[in-house]
Amino acid sequence: MKGSTKVAKVFAQGKSKKQGFNQSTGEALYYHGNKIAEWRDGNLYISNGGYVGSKGEIGSRTTKDKLNALPNVRIFQNNFKWYLNGVEWDGKKIKVEGVTAPEIDMSKAGDVFITQMKYVRTDGWRGYEEPQFAVAGANDTGTWSDSPCPSHIAEAELNAVTELLKKEKIKVKKLSCQTSNVFCIHHYLVPMLKDVERAREIVKGYIDSTETRLIYLVN
Repeated sequence: MKGSTKVAKVFAQGKSKKQGFNQSTGEALYYHGNKIAEWRDGNLYISNGGYVGSKGEIGSRTTKDKLNALPNVRIFQNNFKWYLNGVEWDGKKIKVEGVTAPEIDMSKAGDVFITQMKYVRTDGWRGYEEPQFAVAGANDTGTWSDSPCPSHIAEAELNAVTELLKKEKIKVKKLSCQTSNVFCIHHYLVPMLKDVERAREIVKGYIDSTETRLIYLVN
């Protein structure tokens, strides 16, 4: 079995697993944070994850390998075009016929960190990327004496929330992203998928009851 298709094989069984840039929640399969397959309403849906190559390729070779590890999926490429089960396909989400969803263990389906990004537009020209499943964030404008969002305060407030969530047995990953302001960085806390909603409730309660300066709730 190819190492790059191991997680896809696990997803096909409705189980969760993470290996490198590959993640299965049991319900969905992600590659580099982009959803490329999901079980929904008892059916299998696949996509190329939004990939477009520099030469107009519909998808990457590694994405194709992972999708080909799923039942009733046979993809080949010719002249940068993809063909799904013999029919030209544009890579957009599509239902795979003749596949029944496996039994998914929902108690373990969310035991993964999903770091998929979404783009948040601030105006017609600018915006920034934010983790889709982040629950808390804080801006960081460095350690300058006139910094409006000092690094030490951002770190202290994020650490306080991390410890609070830890007491509730919620693990988080800290991710940092660039913003449209070259002098500012966004820091985010991302819990496992199964804990996102509960973590957001805890963060909201903390912010409502505690005097803070930089930390904010991410919905």
